[in-house]
Amino acid sequence: MPEAWNGQKEKIAYAEQEGVIEPTTGSGGVAKYSWYIPRFTAIRDPKLTSYFGMTAGSEIENRRLMADTFLRPKTWQYFCDEVSLDNCTTPYYDDQGRLIAERPPSDESEGVQYFLADFYHGHFAATEDNDCNANPFACNGHISNVQCDWSTFAIPQAHYLGIPVKGSGTGIAGGYPYARMVEIYNAANYTKSNVLFYWFTPDTTVQEFIGTDAEFQRVLLPPSTTKCTESRVTEEQRCSENPADRIGIEQGSCDAEAHSYQKLIVSSMYSNTYEVEESMRSPAYDAIKSIKISDLELEEIFLRWYERNTDRWNYDAREAVCMWVGEHIDSLQSVVPRSHPRSFRVEEYRHPALYGAIIVAAICIVLVGVVSVATFHYRKTKVIRYAQPIFLYFGSKYFMMYFCFS
Repeated sequence: MPEAWNGQKEKIAYAEQEGVIEPTTGSGGVAKYSWYIPRFTAIRDPKLTSYFGMTAGSEIENRRLMADTFLRPKTWQYFCDEVSLDNCTTPYYDDQGRLIAERPPSDESEGVQYFLADFYHGHFAATEDNDCNANPFACNGHISNVQCDWSTFAIPQAHYLGIPVKGSGTGIAGGYPYARMVEIYNAANYTKSNVLFYWFTPDTTVQEFIGTDAEFQRVLLPPSTTKCTESRVTEEQRCSENPADRIGIEQGSCDAEAHSYQKLIVSSMYSNTYEVEESMRSPAYDAIKSIKISDLELEEIFLRWYERNTDRWNYDAREAVCMWVGEHIDSLQSVVPRSHPRSFRVEEYRHPALYGAIIVAAICIVLVGVVSVATFHYRKTKVIRYAQPIFLYFGSKYFMMYFCFS
């Protein structure tokens, strides 16, 4: 596994202890969860870039600020049923002439979406949770929070920092799955609606909006400390049906810490690699152990991926990686294990020419042997003595060895 975050550290430690995986090593990048708002929201109200600004007034003032600013995202089906006068049978445009819904959703899977390019562009509305006139001490704004089995600390952060927000997703604790989160941000960008977003880097969604008025602007929260990180809510608490469990304790309400995401390599990969004869051994294990990709390099790949916009979820990603590898091949050579790359040549040993060569070599060996014996037998004759037998012996020995090794 090339990327494991610290939210799974207990499971990783257990797997290491049991010998299932090797001790982890960094993949080269740094990961972090944060609260974000779009740049256009920060320009409208700069105090929303910090928890100091979000909590600067009285409780009632803070609640009204967040409730009025961060409305709830609404699904396609809700919009056609509750907002459109003809259930989206005709295209719906908002007051600024932006197309919101081209048609009604074609099936249930489209009905739960918050954004679908060219067909539904999102809608944000106030609900009872946003009504500070009716509920001045209970109203709140919306935060788009990830699902509870991710490393989210948004609930204890909001609770103990006094920021009156909560999620309205279908998951436990109001979280949303990845696809719905991306749809909500796209809807906010299209309609220029304010949105408070709990998200992570590195990620393609963040990269996609760099340089636009919807660029992700991080919200300042209290800095993380060792004591705080050790007091975080666990996955069991985050996914508990009991709201009190999700809140955790105040010491665990600081900002999420930046950390190096880890590579997980199954322990058997080492033995499976090194029990093979060296000449036939795969370089994969050593290459995987060595390779590291930094955040900037990863963001460069993301940028190439999204710039193509031809076949985003198939060809584009592969093309982006291949182009990046081609441009950085010199630096990547350092992770290629010693004595690689190799080439294998398969020789055919049962070829008729081989048998012919063996027969000729055998005949030559016999002839050399005969010549050697004859030379020794006639060594005292005048002709052999004039030819100097020692040179004849050396010549016979040379040809004998030549034909044997051939």
